[in-house]
Amino acid sequence: MATVTPVRMPTQATDTGPVAYKLTGLQFLEMLRAGIFPKGAQVQLTRGILAAERVNRATTWHDGVPVYRLSVPQYLRMIKSLILPESAKVELLEGMIVEQMTKHTPHNFAVRELGEALREILRHEWVVSEEKPTVIGRGWRPEPDLSVARGPSSRYRLHDPLAADLSLIIEVSESSHVVDRRKKWHGYAAAGIPVYWIVNLSGRVVDVYSNPSGRGKTAKYRESATFGPGEHVPVMIEGREIGKVAVDAFMP
Repeated sequence: MATVTPVRMPTQATDTGPVAYKLTGLQFLEMLRAGIFPKGAQVQLTRGILAAERVNRATTWHDGVPVYRLSVPQYLRMIKSLILPESAKVELLEGMIVEQMTKHTPHNFAVRELGEALREILRHEWVVSEEKPTVIGRGWRPEPDLSVARGPSSRYRLHDPLAADLSLIIEVSESSHVVDRRKKWHGYAAAGIPVYWIVNLSGRVVDVYSNPSGRGKTAKYRESATFGPGEHVPVMIEGREIGKVAVDAFMP
């Protein structure tokens, strides 16, 4: 039986946060030439991070740098202009380009098995995607390990799934657990993603969050449940239980 617990945040002491993707001086010059920044934008490159030249109370910092926040259209222009190489394993979180974690065999196994199980349950009414981009806000283009979006897949011929299209997002955590439980947790809640799973490989449990509320850094999921070995996780779509997935079936 699932264990229902209050939704609490980890302590700041354990929060290492995301790893920023470090841009080169040449990439920054290419951004300027390609018109990535709007006219009059006050931005510079500091230790590989896009830094805002104007600092105020709303400014957020990363590694001592006041972060300039990119929008999704700016990020997509970087990709289209080949400023970001195809080999770069990155995603856009809260306007900052961050590195994705290295995918190890246990992670790959969990994503593959869980993806197949969801496709069996959801059939063709919903699109189950593995490590594909979603757009959930002005500066958010994450690539969750698994996402469930309203079908058919032809809906996304010309654009990525948006927050309103998504019913479930799943992150499989190894070294990324802090990012998944803090920054992405807030981001997915702020976007109104109805259900968010974190598959904690080291703890061998699945934390399921639901009932999002709030905006920005105050956003949160108000309900949570934890499922461990021998238990089944209910697959909730639009408030209905469509089926269940055995934790043992996808846990390495």
